[in-house]
Amino acid sequence: MKTNSKIIIPFLVLILVFSCTKDETEKLITPESSTESLQEAPETIEDLNKKVFDYIISLGVKEEDIVELPEAYVAEGDIFFRKDMVVPPNRKLGEGLDDHLYTGNLVTYSRRRDIRVFVNSNMNTQSAEVNAAITLWNNADSHIRFRRVTSSPYDILIEAYNLGTGICGAAYTPSSGNPGNPVRINIPEVDEDNFAQRTVNIAHELGHTIGFMHTNGLSNNGPTIDVPGWAGADAGSIMNGSQCHDLSTILSARDIGALRSLYPNPHPTATSANIQTEYNEFRIAWTNTCTSCNHNAIENIVSYSGHVDNMTSFGGDVILSSSAVYYTVPGATPSPSSDGNYIQATVKRRCAHGTFAAQTITRYKSGGVWQ
Repeated sequence: MKTNSKIIIPFLVLILVFSCTKDETEKLITPESSTESLQEAPETIEDLNKKVFDYIISLGVKEEDIVELPEAYVAEGDIFFRKDMVVPPNRKLGEGLDDHLYTGNLVTYSRRRDIRVFVNSNMNTQSAEVNAAITLWNNADSHIRFRRVTSSPYDILIEAYNLGTGICGAAYTPSSGNPGNPVRINIPEVDEDNFAQRTVNIAHELGHTIGFMHTNGLSNNGPTIDVPGWAGADAGSIMNGSQCHDLSTILSARDIGALRSLYPNPHPTATSANIQTEYNEFRIAWTNTCTSCNHNAIENIVSYSGHVDNMTSFGGDVILSSSAVYYTVPGATPSPSSDGNYIQATVKRRCAHGTFAAQTITRYKSGGVWQ
């Protein structure tokens, strides 16, 4: 395995592309107006470039660490910002170095559950590593799911690309709600690494495609965009920069927490439940309507208690399949003439990530009428 004892350039190329509402444009006082009315000034290329430059500074990068190219600014040696990017407005800034950081742009809600990954044929030697990297993120129990595809359409292309000595990979970040595309892997640089290091290199780049920056902040000297609730150093983060060949090979607990903070699993919608009594039995029925978790619904859980004729009590808990839509309470036959019938039931639909859709209903007989 290579070491990075002599590597002085940061770990990975991060090419940022943003898509948000533009900042309010500068106003111009027109000489024709005696009342000094304000009009929008057309933005020049220089104006747009300066916005991007100022944005990089606002992320905490030192001015001396920014190099200008014809089409982009390069920060800290390997982080690329296109000059035509749209700077995200209203960023919530943190305090600085060693936090879980992100770009301010995320993959839109409708795209998170199925991010299609296509692998170029020039990456065939690391096909298994791509699969393992996808699994690392998918097993983190968030709303993000990568899925490998073998043809178009796809959201992310992973390709082999010669990025020069000391640089393991490169990636774009989310744009217009889409995941960053493409991901580029420097095969000659990582070829001598072991399987786990090659895997985490790809996983690191996939992290950039969903908006993560380097956790360790590199030469940060100012405000950054902290992942809410996950500020603080994390030596075990796979999103640390300047650690080519030496990254942790699993997502740290803080990586997972930051991922779930940005991409939380949705709470499933409520299950519409009722208690039917027309069959001379207590039948607890429900409609499986929690569409937000249908992809990974595991089971229905029914808890119930009550009494018949104010005398015979019953109760219990039962776990049913995710396809079940009713449960008949055993040994409880409500009397058609007595007001002493009562039942309370809670129906919960559990998703794989642990959230529940729950509804509690109560029925009792009063004046000969079910309430």
